Amino acid sequence: MTAKRKQVSLHSERFPGESADYRNARDRLLEAEIELRRRLEDVAKLRRQLPPGGAVLRDYEFEEAPRTRGQEVPQRRVVQKFEQLVTQLCGSRS
Repeated sequence: MTAKRKQVSLHSERFPGESADYRNARDRLLEAEIELRRRLEDVAKLRRQLPPGGAVLRDYEFEEAPRTRGQEVPQRRVVQKFEQLVTQLCGSRS
């Protein structure tokens, strides 16, 4: 004889009139969100562990998306002191 395990919800709060199907779906969503957060943290850790890359030899230009239709796409130039900015954000690599 196998005992049925009572499913415990991840949420203590309930919405008025919510069904068991709704609660189960919300719990699955929360589990997926928790797993996503863990994966994002894993990726961030790997990014922080990268060894120093190549030197930045030139400035880069990026396009920004226009805020409204018909607006000209502005060009943004990365500051010439890019390496100083990286050093401030990431620490010295010398």
